[in-house]
Amino acid sequence: MAGNEHILFVEDDEAVRRFACDALSGLGYRVFEASSGISALSMVKEIHMAVDLLITDMIMPGMNGKELAEEIAKIYPNAEILYASGYTSEHIVHSGALEPGVHFIQKPYSIHSLSRKIRDVLDKK
Repeated sequence: MAGNEHILFVEDDEAVRRFACDALSGLGYRVFEASSGISALSMVKEIHMAVDLLITDMIMPGMNGKELAEEIAKIYPNAEILYASGYTSEHIVHSGALEPGVHFIQKPYSIHSLSRKIRDVLDKK
């Protein structure tokens, strides 16, 4: 389930972020990481990196995942978005935070399930 695409991984929990970014880098992905939506957006604007996939936590201080995804889509309209949350997808959709049919993975996740989900999202482009 390896790849060579560019992933922007945004997660405010340092342990989760480090675990996932290290594993995804080991699978061949080029991973850029940020601890918040605000810092991710700033980084994207500063270094103009390629972004094939944004993986973002839904609930973060300052700028939530949905707000970040909307801003990233303005810069990279072809980038795919994968949302992550400790809440179930049903809760996220029913609360109005996300529309039905978006790409979503529930935390905690294994690297195997994350890498499989990433391939599912990227291969459907």
